[in-house]
Amino acid sequence: MYAEQFGIQAPSDVVENAAKWIQWVQAGVLAGAAENDATIRFNLNQFWSLKQAAYPIANGTDQAALDRLDTFAHGFWNALETAKIYASSPGYWAYWTKFWTGGTPARPEALDAATAATAAAIGMQTNAAASAANPANAAFASGMTNYAQIQAANVAMDVKNANSFWNQLGVSPLGVPLWAWALGAVALFVLLSPSRN
Repeated sequence: MYAEQFGIQAPSDVVENAAKWIQWVQAGVLAGAAENDATIRFNLNQFWSLKQAAYPIANGTDQAALDRLDTFAHGFWNALETAKIYASSPGYWAYWTKFWTGGTPARPEALDAATAATAAAIGMQTNAAASAANPANAAFASGMTNYAQIQAANVAMDVKNANSFWNQLGVSPLGVPLWAWALGAVALFVLLSPSRN
């Protein structure tokens, strides 16, 4: 029932149980990744714990099926982290500073999400290749490997696109940046101050 949704025919009990967790991850992502972040991560961890316990004692067919499911797991993880690249906002003071001075405020959560999205894409590629141990997964492995490579390459562009939303022009009275006004004020103060001899 669950495993068949991921292209696995006649799954064993272990594979079916593992597929249940991935189906619940998929349902969480489709219902809203940001709202269901904790539940999605819980379900991913349950799947990975189950896979880690079952994989060493599973036969080759089940191992290939678990790798296929893990390809989906890493794909959903990549989607979750990519969404966080766009959804992560800068801290109040970082934003406020860049509002006045111009530029893009630091968004450390977005950078962490970008690192995780890259790791997820690499994991997706690794598991897709491993799933090819079952010849029935050959086309799946090839397609998902290519898709994972594209996802990994897109992370830098995702960060750039998300940062462009937060980029600030800065405040420039009469077209002169604030730093130039401040430097001019200091220079004027120095010139007009009485000398102390």
